[in-house]
Amino acid sequence: MKGNVRNYFPGGNTSKGFYSYYQYIIGQKEAQQIIYIKGGPGTGKSTFMKCIADHFRNNGEDVDYFWCSSDPESLDAVLLRERRIAFMDGTNPHTMDPQNPGAVDTILYFGDYWQTEKLKNNKNDILKSNSKIKRFFECAYANLEAASILSSLISSIYEKSLNSGEVYKFVDELIENVIGYKPVSITEGECRKYFSSAITHKGQISHMPSVIRDYKKLYMLLVPEGLDISEIMSKISDSAIHRGFSVEQYYSPMNPIDGIEHVLIPEIKIGFMTLNGHFDYDYCETAPEIANIDMREFVNWNEIETFAEVIENFNIECDILIKQAIVYLQKAKQEHDVLEGYYVPNMNFEKIRNLTAEWIAKIERNEL
Repeated sequence: MKGNVRNYFPGGNTSKGFYSYYQYIIGQKEAQQIIYIKGGPGTGKSTFMKCIADHFRNNGEDVDYFWCSSDPESLDAVLLRERRIAFMDGTNPHTMDPQNPGAVDTILYFGDYWQTEKLKNNKNDILKSNSKIKRFFECAYANLEAASILSSLISSIYEKSLNSGEVYKFVDELIENVIGYKPVSITEGECRKYFSSAITHKGQISHMPSVIRDYKKLYMLLVPEGLDISEIMSKISDSAIHRGFSVEQYYSPMNPIDGIEHVLIPEIKIGFMTLNGHFDYDYCETAPEIANIDMREFVNWNEIETFAEVIENFNIECDILIKQAIVYLQKAKQEHDVLEGYYVPNMNFEKIRNLTAEWIAKIERNEL
């Protein structure tokens, strides 16, 4: 029987550029070993990680797959959950280096398997290709930043129309009803951060269905498109952490620093989800119990009517900017494929396949 799979985006193309939450994949104290893989594009890093993850998953072990936001079919990391072993792509843009070399961290260098002289012959082409990719990403991020400014303005209009007193009274009651039975703890719970979705060259993608598949109850907070309820989600999250629960926070690519869209409490399999019109969350109906909460009831719609045309126009402009960002991500991916073309013919993939088998055998023998 195959093990359970959870899929995540640990980093994202955002309004702040590429933003990383890779440090939350697994902590240094928790990990048995973290292996950082270094190497160029097309050198087999993702395939190496996928082969190892699939092997142990097929043998019944639970595995977390962490996907790349720039190429959602490529892996940036995998975590063998029970073994507490992680493999991570440690190259740009999510450059990661050992914090505790030898004790926890190891570097695996795929440059040992390429033909250096042949790559040097393509030096100028490789430099040009990398420069093009960088510029396309800059164009994408500029569009996302512009979209986030408009999105913030929309949210501010809604916020001023909210009955804040009623909102926070309701949230306090919700927290009390769900986790109020557990007193404040001396030891606070931990918090892990990921992205709830990614803006990719294939459009906007969410992996949340795999994360909440076994959850007992989901509280679905329906909000007007554009209203940011990060403060509410933060209040729910903090209340859980103060009671000793560990939580998972899922952030929006449009606001990667403060924009909490979803909060999950894995220990009790309860989640709080934002439904804001950006994605179709019908898959949440798979949970045994759904509690739909219409946050629109707290909005003074008479005040909103004054700015209805502004909100509509800004939402349209946001969609245009995000779509244009996706076009630039597509151009970056096309050029990235060109860049890979310089590396793939000059790699010894037979040695990498042998290396994959060696690592699988070492892990099975508990030799790490």
